[in-house]
Amino acid sequence: MVKKFRLALPIQRSYLKTDDPSLRIPVLPMTSWANFLATNNCWHVLCGLTKPDKRREEAILAKFWGNFKKSCPTHEVFKLAEEGVLQLQHTAPVVLHGDEGRGRKHRAYMVVSFRGLLGRGLEPSERDKARRGVKKHYVKQKCNYIGHSYTTRYLLAGLRKSDYTGSNHHVFRSLLSFCATEAQSMCTTGFTDRQGVQRWMMMLHITGDWQFLHKSGSFSRSFHNCQKNKVQQAGRGICHQCQAGQPHAPFEQIATRRPAWLQTEFVECAFEEPTPFRILPHVPGQLEAMWAFDFFHTWHLGVARVWIGSALAMLAQLQHGSSIDDRFAALSDQYKQWCFQHKCRAHIQKLTKDCIAWQKTTLFPCGTWHKGELTTVLMRFLEHVLTVERFPDEPLMELVRQGTVSINKSISRMYKSDLWLTRAECFEISGLGLRFLRRLSELTHQCFVQRRNLFCYIPKVHVLQKIYLRVHTAAINGTPQLNPLGLSVQQCEDFIGRGSRLSRRVTAGRLASDRVMDRYLQACYSQWLQAKYLIRPV
Repeated sequence: MVKKFRLALPIQRSYLKTDDPSLRIPVLPMTSWANFLATNNCWHVLCGLTKPDKRREEAILAKFWGNFKKSCPTHEVFKLAEEGVLQLQHTAPVVLHGDEGRGRKHRAYMVVSFRGLLGRGLEPSERDKARRGVKKHYVKQKCNYIGHSYTTRYLLAGLRKSDYTGSNHHVFRSLLSFCATEAQSMCTTGFTDRQGVQRWMMMLHITGDWQFLHKSGSFSRSFHNCQKNKVQQAGRGICHQCQAGQPHAPFEQIATRRPAWLQTEFVECAFEEPTPFRILPHVPGQLEAMWAFDFFHTWHLGVARVWIGSALAMLAQLQHGSSIDDRFAALSDQYKQWCFQHKCRAHIQKLTKDCIAWQKTTLFPCGTWHKGELTTVLMRFLEHVLTVERFPDEPLMELVRQGTVSINKSISRMYKSDLWLTRAECFEISGLGLRFLRRLSELTHQCFVQRRNLFCYIPKVHVLQKIYLRVHTAAINGTPQLNPLGLSVQQCEDFIGRGSRLSRRVTAGRLASDRVMDRYLQACYSQWLQAKYLIRPV
C-alpha cells in the first residue's frame, strides 16, 4: 500500500559495509538526501525559507559565508572557493549530530543525523509577527529551531545497542567513516538541481552530548579524566580543545577572563587514533574544533542542575517546618502555586530531596531530572523567589540571586538574537554569563570555607566558561560570532526521541533497523506535505 500510493519519502537507502556480511545496517546517505532535495526543489529548506526563491537563497548563503570568513578566516572552505571547487552562494552549511535514545527493553538506540545551520528562527512567535505585517529581513540569518524536526533534521542511520557494541564494536567506526565520506562528497562533488545549478553542503561541526563527542572523536582528553579525589593525580586533561584539567591549567579558574588554559588551545593533539573526519575541510591545526560543545547539555542538563540543586537545598532550609521533609513540602507548594499563576508547566508534582539527590547534608545536591524545560522553569521560579523575598539570615542567598538573574538574562538575550550575534549582543551575553561564573566561584569558595557541601565544580563549568569567553573575545575583536544556541541540540533531542520511539514499536530481529527506517520515511512524508514542501498530485 505504501509503495503503491507513494506514502513515504523516496530516499534511496544503502547498507553499511562492515566486517560481518550478515549484519545489515541500513543508512540514508547524504547523496540520497541531496538528490531528494534537488528533485523536489527543496533547496530553500537548508536556507531557512518556506518556499523557493533563488536570488534570496543565494543572498542568504553569501551573507552567512561572509560572516563566517570574518569569524574564521583560515577555514579551508575559502581555499576551495578560490580554487573553484565550490561556490559559496550555492553551499549550505550543515552539522552532524549523534546521540542515544531509549529503545526496546530500555536499551540504547543510536540516531545519527545532519541538519542545516540556517533555519527559520528560535521562537515560534516570529511566525505570528510575520502574519501581523512585521517587516521580514530579506537576507535573514536565523537559527534552525522552528518547524517539525522531521522537516529540519535528516536521518543518516539508526542503530540498536547490539549493532555497535560487543563483537560489533567496529560498526561505529564504519559509520563514522561513512559519514565522513558522504560529507566530503557533498563539499567537493556536490549535486545538480532541476535547473542544472550545481550545489554543495559543507559540514562545519559535529554536535551531541559530551559522551558522543568523546566517542566519535576518540579523544584522549575528556571528562573521564577529571580528578575524583585528593590522592588521585591530575589527569591528562578534560577538554579536547585545550589542556584544561592538567596541573598547569586547572579548569576551576572560572572567575577570570584569562584562565591558564586559554593559552593552551589546540597546542596538544587530542586524538588517540586518526579520525576519518580529517578529510573534511577545517581550520589547519584545529581539527578538534570540529567537535563543538553545545549549550543545552552544558547548561540545561549540566551546570544548571548543580546550581538549582544547591539553591533549592538552601531555600528549603529557610522554610518553616519541623523537619526537612516539611520544609520541602512548603517550598513545593510555593513552586506549584507560582507555576499556576504564571501558566508554566510544573513537569514534577513536588520538590523533594530525591529531586536533587540530597539524602543527607554530607552529599552535594544536584538535580536528577533529564528534561531541559524543567531547568528553565525552575530557574525562573528561583529568580522570582529570590527577587521578591529577602533572607537576612543567609547572606549567600544574595550571591545566588545575582547569579540566577544574570544567567537568565543572558539566555533570554540569546533566544532573542539571530544566528550571528552583533558586537553589542556579544558584550551583553558574555558579560552576564561571566558574571554568573564569578558568583558561582564565590559561592563555591564560601561554602568550602564554611564546610557546607553546596555548589561544586563539575567539568561542564569549563565548557560554559569556554562558550562565554569565545563570545567575549568576538566582542573585543569586533567580529561576528555564532549564537551559542545555533549549535545547541534542543530540536535534535526531539528528533532522537522520535526515532527511538519508532524502534520500540517494531519487532526485534535482523530486519528491525529496516522497519524503523520504513516507518521514519512514512512519518516524514506527512510532515513534508503539511509543511507544503511537497505537493501531492490530485
